Amino acid sequence: MTLKATSSCFTKLVGKAKYQRQWRMNDQWSSLLWAYYQDVLSPLINQNSLDGKTLDAALRKDKTIKANLSNYVKGTNSTGIMCRNYKPRSILNGSLATRTQVNCYVAVPPFDAEPELSLGQCWYETLPPTRIRESNRNKRIRSSDDSLESEDVFIEPENQAPKPASQAPSMQIEYSFDPWDDKKIRQLFSPLPDEHPLDAIARRIDILMDVRKSPEGYKLIVEGGDTNETCTELDKIKLQDKSIYLIAVLRNALKGYPNITWAKCCEEASQVCSAFTTSYCERTIRDWWQEFKINDCFAHPRGPNGHFKKSKERLPPFLADNEDLLKKIVSHCTHILNDLSIDNAKEYVVEKLIPMGYPLTSDFTAIN
Repeated sequence: MTLKATSSCFTKLVGKAKYQRQWRMNDQWSSLLWAYYQDVLSPLINQNSLDGKTLDAALRKDKTIKANLSNYVKGTNSTGIMCRNYKPRSILNGSLATRTQVNCYVAVPPFDAEPELSLGQCWYETLPPTRIRESNRNKRIRSSDDSLESEDVFIEPENQAPKPASQAPSMQIEYSFDPWDDKKIRQLFSPLPDEHPLDAIARRIDILMDVRKSPEGYKLIVEGGDTNETCTELDKIKLQDKSIYLIAVLRNALKGYPNITWAKCCEEASQVCSAFTTSYCERTIRDWWQEFKINDCFAHPRGPNGHFKKSKERLPPFLADNEDLLKKIVSHCTHILNDLSIDNAKEYVVEKLIPMGYPLTSDFTAIN
């Protein structure tokens, strides 16, 4: 009942125009919610305030709101309530504090798009400033007089002379935001366990750049390395094209993501690269990245059997050395495909193919 009431009050609050199109942390929203609906919520939660975790739980308890929290594109969000998260870097009295994930919410009219940002601006930069917290607690002092030895004397703030800044330590909390420290971003770029997503992008660009440095470079991004060189010339060209497109899209991500979407990065790469090489659409580039990011390579173009030797090298020496006879048996088998069997293939080889390859001489006939 408490969670349902909280989500209902939140939906009513974000319906007000003055609270729309502004990203706020869960605690900031909770403070606003409590200010407006304390009379409704106080009897239910038996507390003097509402915290951000309760708001998170309430919004995810509502199935409709939960299903739309990640819908940022116009026409996809029926509630207008959106959520993003990050881990702010908290500096407490000069020391880096433990980083915890914070959920932030924004509301727009139903089916509207996420608020647009200025060029080069990140969504977290639009958050209202976090108040710097300072400790104003007054310490107890003891009198030097023996008669007051057992009594505690408190100095009232108004009677106490202000201390110099150097003598009045204060508790300060500063926040810095890393938009890349996000679960969805890590899923998209698949960095190593201790690797930052930006470092993962740079490492992939280096791999793909090496592909372009030599004719054999394509082997760097083929699973297994194409040791038997079964890739055709067309396969090599396409692998080079994949490298070009992925370099372009990853560089776009370094410059603009997450201010622009991954789909937009792929679309811009498609427009630029299509001008000087084979044209591929944004969806194809996204599919290439989904495959490449797993092991930093692509499956062999020739399929699972691509790592074996070329088909000609697996032929019996008789056919491998006589290409014209190979064509004849292939033509014969194709012609009688419906009735093809081991017996009639063997009959053709013995009676037709071998005599063509090794004609019988008069000497051989006489001996036999």
